[in-house]
Amino acid sequence: MSNYNALLAKASYVEHGQNKEILNGWKFEEVESGKYIVTRSNGTKVEPPSASEEASNVHCLLKVGDELPKVGVIAQDETGDLIIGDYKIQKGKDLLFGWSAKKSTGKSFKVTDPGGKQHIAKVGEYFIPMNGVIELDDFGNIAVSGGNSIRVLKKTYEIELKVQNKRENEGFSCYINIKEKNKSTNGKDGTKGIFYPAKNTKAAYFTELYGGEEIITAYFHPTAEINKVITETLTHEQALKVKKIKEKINIVLSECKQFNIEPNEHQEYHFLREELLDINKESKKYPMDVTTGYRAFGLQPVKEKNQTTGYTR
Repeated sequence: MSNYNALLAKASYVEHGQNKEILNGWKFEEVESGKYIVTRSNGTKVEPPSASEEASNVHCLLKVGDELPKVGVIAQDETGDLIIGDYKIQKGKDLLFGWSAKKSTGKSFKVTDPGGKQHIAKVGEYFIPMNGVIELDDFGNIAVSGGNSIRVLKKTYEIELKVQNKRENEGFSCYINIKEKNKSTNGKDGTKGIFYPAKNTKAAYFTELYGGEEIITAYFHPTAEINKVITETLTHEQALKVKKIKEKINIVLSECKQFNIEPNEHQEYHFLREELLDINKESKKYPMDVTTGYRAFGLQPVKEKNQTTGYTR
């Protein structure tokens, strides 16, 4: 009999380079390490702050660290895209604006069009949206010979949640791993904790031991999408504070029940709820894609949904 411990649930959050606004139609060429010629969508070249009025390529060289007035500082991210302040120019040639691709399995890529619709493109096979056979170009993007290309997004950062089908206390053994590009300890330095599945109107959550206490450091709030949750994370200090506030709230609720009054009429209850709201505003939130164990996160297949359920902490 196999000892294999199947996963109860799995979810992940992925970043592909820096999240910046893409400049449509702009392109750049790296002529030497850290030096670029940047061309606007109208064909004119961007000059560095110290450029003369001459428009030769030599005088249009931008370099990492240059600051363009009212735009920002030039940098290059891990994926090769050129960053200028809050904007970026994607690395590639004749790129289709609004399209993106992610590596799937084998020679396949998951392609997303500007409308959010997904397609599968495979190297060596005809891809209808691009009217041609797919190949990889010199930039690592998928392209059609003599035609356009689609930027292949490269994973640079990932938060991965793995819930084992192994009981621990009232929940399940769980690990949260952070994977970064060129990090040697990827998958080896995760945070161990306990995952508690969603129940009734209570969202799923993750706990870990800190200072001898079990504290909740992540909540997973369901969305209208079958495969997505919004993850809310708390620092250890925030989590401890939330725990203490909830203990006080329980005392207040007990008093309210004893004296037959509504909690909202109790001044301390109001103040404590405000403190929780303040922490909620400060907490970090990001979307996670669920690939295994939808129901553990309170997600339901569309056919089972009658209405949106409100989940609480």
